Amino acid sequence: MVARYNRPGENIDFLNTGTEPIQEGDVVDLGDHGIGVAGATIEAGAVGAVWVEGVFMFPKAAGALALGDEVYWNATAQNVTATGDMAIGWVVQPAGAADATALVKIG
Repeated sequence: MVARYNRPGENIDFLNTGTEPIQEGDVVDLGDHGIGVAGATIEAGAVGAVWVEGVFMFPKAAGALALGDEVYWNATAQNVTATGDMAIGWVVQPAGAADATALVKIG
């Protein structure tokens, strides 16, 4: 069989194998594939949509971010940073040092 188109890929069906619900807007660790953002609450044991492409507003660490800067997810602090281990995307609008959020293109 050759590959057959299934659907657009902006979001994926994600099985919550944890014991707690994943809340709408929560960042979901997708391992080597980066992160996704829950599109709605996903109850434990249920399948729900996780966005893997798009522009999202994330809380950010202190410091300015310029257009095009690569950003990383800090799971402990629950924010994006200019350095780290898990690159999640790039900044689509400059964010000043005092700004609490940054617009980030994931995927």
